[in-house]
Amino acid sequence: MPKGRMQNMGRHKLWRAQVKKIRRKRLRQKTAQERDALLEEECRRQEMSPTYQAWIAEQEIIEKFREEEEERLTIEKHKEWERIEIAAQQEWCLRKLRAEKAKKEREEQEVIEDSKGMGGRTRKDKAPGGGKEERTRRKTEKTGKSHISDPMIESKYNQEELMKEIIDFVEKGGERPAFASDVSETNPNMPVCPFFSKTGACRFGDRCSRNHPRPALSKVVLLPNFYSHFGMDQSMHDEYDTDLMLEYEDSETYQHFRFQFLIVCCEVEAKLCQYQIKK
Repeated sequence: MPKGRMQNMGRHKLWRAQVKKIRRKRLRQKTAQERDALLEEECRRQEMSPTYQAWIAEQEIIEKFREEEEERLTIEKHKEWERIEIAAQQEWCLRKLRAEKAKKEREEQEVIEDSKGMGGRTRKDKAPGGGKEERTRRKTEKTGKSHISDPMIESKYNQEELMKEIIDFVEKGGERPAFASDVSETNPNMPVCPFFSKTGACRFGDRCSRNHPRPALSKVVLLPNFYSHFGMDQSMHDEYDTDLMLEYEDSETYQHFRFQFLIVCCEVEAKLCQYQIKK
């Protein structure tokens, strides 16, 4: 068979394959269109049928009933919540009235007891220093025991005594309060850190292998990371690079620290003066 004829036969086979492919595609499209048309016709027929119309009406009624039921339940829950809230408020008011009444009766009883103990006086002594707290404090000082029946007054009295002891220790150099005698230690079984004992601070902090004893009350205030300088930061990060520190001098760093320290001291003193004036 000649070569040209064989090439024509090969082209004819390819053409027939393409034609068959296009024909199958058209048949699939036609079948899909017919199926869609039948479905649309079926849907229209169902929509026009009385049975479908009745089902639609029934579904609308059910949906409306469900919405009304949800609204009714919501209203009932809201009314129940209002009822519970009103009952809780009434109960709270009753408890408040009972507490006030009990407090008033207790105060009257204390006044009667105080009046019996002070020679038959029947009312409170309203002169300065003659109130219930002052009388209780005087009794405590005389007997050395607490006769305070009200926990709030007792707590207030204890706080006042505690603050008095702290102020005496910090400002007047008095004895250390009993509660401040305890010392917390980071490593009790290790020797004391020499840096911490001299300056009250250590570069390793609580990770130090030595012991850092800290009193419960001290006259020294430590402010970590209070002062920072670029030269100090570089010396810490590049402590093995000696050439870098040639750009900074210790005297300049010291002068900068001294200047900032004086500024902070002035501001703190001004704040303390304002606080004392307001107090």
